[in-house]
Amino acid sequence: MTSVRTARPWPPGWPRHLTPGRWRVVFWELERDAHYNWRVGLRVGLTVAAPLLLGLLTHQVAAGSVAGIAAWLLAIAPTAPTGKQRCWQNLRRAALLSAGYLLGLVAGTVGVSQWWLAAIFVAALGALTPVRWIAITPLICLIVGLDPPAGLSFGAASWCFGGGCLWAALALLIPIGGRHPSTSSVAEQRLSLRQHVRQRTPEFRHGGQVAVLCTGLFVLLTVLEWPHAGWLLVGVLTTLRPSWAATEARVVKRSIGMAGGALLTAAALAIGHHSPAWATAALIAVLGAAARPLRQLNYGFWPVLGTPTLLLLVDLGTRLDGVAPEFRLLNNLLGAAFTLLAVTVLWPHPDQRPPRREPSDR
Repeated sequence: MTSVRTARPWPPGWPRHLTPGRWRVVFWELERDAHYNWRVGLRVGLTVAAPLLLGLLTHQVAAGSVAGIAAWLLAIAPTAPTGKQRCWQNLRRAALLSAGYLLGLVAGTVGVSQWWLAAIFVAALGALTPVRWIAITPLICLIVGLDPPAGLSFGAASWCFGGGCLWAALALLIPIGGRHPSTSSVAEQRLSLRQHVRQRTPEFRHGGQVAVLCTGLFVLLTVLEWPHAGWLLVGVLTTLRPSWAATEARVVKRSIGMAGGALLTAAALAIGHHSPAWATAALIAVLGAAARPLRQLNYGFWPVLGTPTLLLLVDLGTRLDGVAPEFRLLNNLLGAAFTLLAVTVLWPHPDQRPPRREPSDR
């Protein structure tokens, strides 16, 4: 008597149905309320270009780079539809991002104690990611602050980053018309960390996973002296989500899009290293303006242009080596792999488990 063996993922919940055919379907799926608002892109491009231009005019390219990175990280978030909502949202984000960068600077300037103090900050901000108005960007700013450009003092770096955030917060208040993505209601944003803990929401599990995984990886990568280790952590932060559908989409879209982004980044860095700084600044503005609206159209397209934008901003302040695009791609792919591991073994919420039905039924 023969028995029919059914395919069972191992470990339990492992996403075996992520086949190349499924990857193609997920990658080409448009975002909810998908649209391409070129006005948003134009405003973001000019917002990022302004501090770069100021740095070039004052012969403070590294300072302009730090301010430009700050403006970019603040400007890539969705904006609220009304002026009053944008004002409160932008100023709050400017304060949070500046605080995250400041924590990174503090942890990065304490010498041999850097790893444990930074690990504490990473764990704390990771645990707070379920709070909607905090999310993951302050933690990304902390990672950026751990490695500021050479030649900038602690005070100069903190002032430049804070100034870049404040400039972007004010610039994004300019009304541009066009279509705005849907945003969370005030009631939804008031959902506190205490309520997440009490209700054991998927966001609560997500915060614990971020804190444990990012802290553990940070310590391990620091001990191994892994090149550009922060990019691996960013790969985790940008793919790990409270639900399986969102995590699957981010892993597939970011991994595939990052491959194209690495190729474009290699070409952009080659051009930047053989061009005057003002030409690189202009290229950053153009790429940033084209990239930003892609987040609302298809997140898979976003890394293709968003990656060279960010790495060119970093390169202005600290020259990147020739293999930086390859490390960016490798670390993001490793981050995606660790994300899948996290939703498999780190006490996943039922919402984070892949569906058991076959892909053809989806």
